[in-house]
Amino acid sequence: FFPKAPRIRIAAAAAMPAVALGLNAPALLAALTCLTAIYLLPNLVLRAAFLTASALVAMWVCTLAAPLPRRKGGKRPRGVANDRYKREKVPAGLDAVIIGSGMSGLSCGATLSRMGKKVLVLEQHTVAGGSTHSFEFKGYRFDSGLHYSVPWSGPLFQLSCLSAPDEVPQFTLMGQEDGTFDRVFLGDHTKGFQIKHKEEHLKDLYKAFPSEKVAIDEFIRISDIILTSVKIFAFSKLLPLWLQPWFWKIVPEVYTKYTKQTATEILGKLTQNKELISILCGLWIDTGARPDLATFMLTGAVFRGIPLEGACYPTDGPESLPIAYIETITAAGGRVLTRAKVKTILTTPGAGGPRAIGVELENGDRIHAKTVVSSAGYLNTANSLLDSKIRDQVGIPSELPGVGMSAGFVMANIGIKGSADELKIRNVNVWYHPADPKTKDILEPLQKYYENPLESDAPGMITFPSVKAGNSSDPRTSCQILLMADWKWFKEYAHLSESQRNSNKEYQALKKRWEDKCLDLLFRFYPQVKAHVDFTDVSTPLSIKHYLQTPNGGAVGLDQTPGRYTNWEVQKHLDISTPITNLYMTGQDQLICGVVLAQLCGVVTAFRMGGFISSARVVLQSIFLL
Repeated sequence: FFPKAPRIRIAAAAAMPAVALGLNAPALLAALTCLTAIYLLPNLVLRAAFLTASALVAMWVCTLAAPLPRRKGGKRPRGVANDRYKREKVPAGLDAVIIGSGMSGLSCGATLSRMGKKVLVLEQHTVAGGSTHSFEFKGYRFDSGLHYSVPWSGPLFQLSCLSAPDEVPQFTLMGQEDGTFDRVFLGDHTKGFQIKHKEEHLKDLYKAFPSEKVAIDEFIRISDIILTSVKIFAFSKLLPLWLQPWFWKIVPEVYTKYTKQTATEILGKLTQNKELISILCGLWIDTGARPDLATFMLTGAVFRGIPLEGACYPTDGPESLPIAYIETITAAGGRVLTRAKVKTILTTPGAGGPRAIGVELENGDRIHAKTVVSSAGYLNTANSLLDSKIRDQVGIPSELPGVGMSAGFVMANIGIKGSADELKIRNVNVWYHPADPKTKDILEPLQKYYENPLESDAPGMITFPSVKAGNSSDPRTSCQILLMADWKWFKEYAHLSESQRNSNKEYQALKKRWEDKCLDLLFRFYPQVKAHVDFTDVSTPLSIKHYLQTPNGGAVGLDQTPGRYTNWEVQKHLDISTPITNLYMTGQDQLICGVVLAQLCGVVTAFRMGGFISSARVVLQSIFLL
């Protein structure tokens, strides 16, 4: 116990075996701390007791609750994301069944697997991953929903999968040599404002608007507060529902008052310069909500957060994300099965009210588990998966006051013959907004678009998946164009099946008009590709509803309005726990929209389900064993 050894000898004694064992910095620091404590304790009994307790804690931390996959590098096999449901594939003794295989469902499943739970994830589509899977069409590869992300996905994978940084999906920064990854255009295609990594574009903003320095400074100050507000909001979801109202009472009002207002309300108080307001709202399509309707927390966080963190794209494609989680779930004895549409959540009466006991599939199969997690969205869960009598009995509303579904998209998947290098296409997204020619205001043209979409200029995004994937020399270039779209523009065809819509002349004619709008936008910015277009395939909010089962084809779940985040009558129903015992909800409806935040919500859900001790063990293992 080194009772008389100098401190330097104790440090050396701790350091040498730690280095020999290849321990990381936190483990080395823990070893030094423990041995220093032993040295400082006054007698042998206390030293022995401390050493015994430390050894037991170390054994508890270092003993894995479930087997985990170990990777030696290389691409992940795609086939694991297409494991078709069969009754005999369902593992016995399930601890949890999760409905939906988006990022929240899979990250929750992987984190529960870290806790030693046996998990079954059920996906109604042919492939797992939700909006993070990609698909091949006529020899070109397209993304279903993830168009870029931020590097925080990596640490979340390390936490959920207990994998080293080089073992989780890798992300590559987008952009040109000068750091530009987004270009925002207001009403023309000749002069765009360039968004750059590490906010290098801020000096260009000050230069372009020299008389607006005070307004820009105030925007930066307020958006810094907003970035902290996002973290506080996420932390609140770790707390039990009964504690959350008390937590918000002690949060300084400065961290909620800007969330209660829309982007245009905040920016209109800072400046009367319409062009500056339009640029500061320039990435609003990323939030899935108009800047005059969306909370400033989202608009401000997107404009500031993405450049600060770094816009990136999965190196091996979006499909590498779900596959990493699936490997962790299956290694722990669980399964992720596709073509398994859940019809209803099974409940049974209990002493404290209904209790979830499993799910029933559309084919009639019943699968029982100790807990059920819905990653299908709030409205889907309340209106489609729960018996209406049970829902009304426990007080889960079918609608939330003042909060509807988010808008959808018209998305054009375009195959272009020729390499991006030859066609001079760069790894940069284009964001186009119709604007007043003089003032550069985007709000009035936006309103006109929503009133008469096919006859008005459309706001949209142009992106190139093949270029983001590093295939700029490939002889085939994939392009995607996203235009914001309202459900009501397409709802008259919602009663038709997919095959019926494919043969419906009116619907196909409508899609053709949207195709022409998308191509017109593409040729404005990339006229050189006009003679190289191989094909164009258009999807609408009806496609989103079909493949992702989102009500009204909403692209990012519930709408991103201020009331959704600040009205307790809404938030109490969007908690991870539900009034039904052993039923939980996870996803962007419970937290905030976006792939990374959906991942985070899955982790938070698992922590709420597992409790403090199991969650602490997962965190400590990630600190000391990686």
